[in-house]
Amino acid sequence: MQAAEHQQTVDQAQPETKRDRVRRLFIAPLAAEGMRFERGTSEEVQVKRLNQMADDLTHLSDVELGRLRLCMRSKGGGTKKTFWPGRVSILGYAESVHPRPIADLPKLKDWFVSAVGRGAVADMARLVAEFEFWTRRKHPPFHASHERIVAAEASEIGPRAERLVERRGRGALSDPGDVHWLARYEETEAMLRGWLAESGGGA
Repeated sequence: MQAAEHQQTVDQAQPETKRDRVRRLFIAPLAAEGMRFERGTSEEVQVKRLNQMADDLTHLSDVELGRLRLCMRSKGGGTKKTFWPGRVSILGYAESVHPRPIADLPKLKDWFVSAVGRGAVADMARLVAEFEFWTRRKHPPFHASHERIVAAEASEIGPRAERLVERRGRGALSDPGDVHWLARYEETEAMLRGWLAESGGGA
């Protein structure tokens, strides 16, 4: 029995964990469609790889896991495309569905905080825009073209945040999309202020 099938049977009698959700929505359906490990892969290695796969994908929503599953159906290895792809391949496609949050990647988070440096909180729109760039690309804006992307996003983010805050103050912020956007912006801003404060780079 392949590890994916055995693990699904074991998990059915226990409360669903984050790993279980990924197994149910991503791993088990692909295994049912024929995705498997190459012959000779030990049970121990199979379990280890599937656990790592589940942990790597817990940030994806149910819908996003479904999208990734549809994508990976044709990305298997071997002549019949039925062997589980390597971790790097799955992570790459997962990033295209939903970039993994920097907060989940401590080394990248530390790099980001170090790169933006002291005084970054002086321009929160720029800081949030750069954070979004890092989230998508997993690296800082190295080139002039990258800087232009960040600057353009900051020029949109800042004024929009100001307008929505002003409308909220007047009790005129009612559009669900605007409410969600502002809540996410302020949540990101608070998180970044906290990161910089912890590092001594902000307050």
